[in-house]
Amino acid sequence: MEDDDAIFNRAFLDDVDCDKPVGCWSIQQSSDYTTAIIRNNVWKGYTAFHKKETQEHGCIYVGDGMKNGNLCFMI
Repeated sequence: MEDDDAIFNRAFLDDVDCDKPVGCWSIQQSSDYTTAIIRNNVWKGYTAFHKKETQEHGCIYVGDGMKNGNLCFMI
């Protein structure tokens, strides 16, 4: 857990745009443009959402806990 690659490390509240490697997050919007959907490309299975102009948000991780080591080849 002390390793920087740990899913639950101490810097978990850092800004998404500061995460490395660049491109490790995918951001999409819903078809009605009211909800932002964020997915992590390093830890496959983590998804979060936020509904525009509300406090409605949530996240879920449904994955195998294996880090995607091929991300640099996917970007």
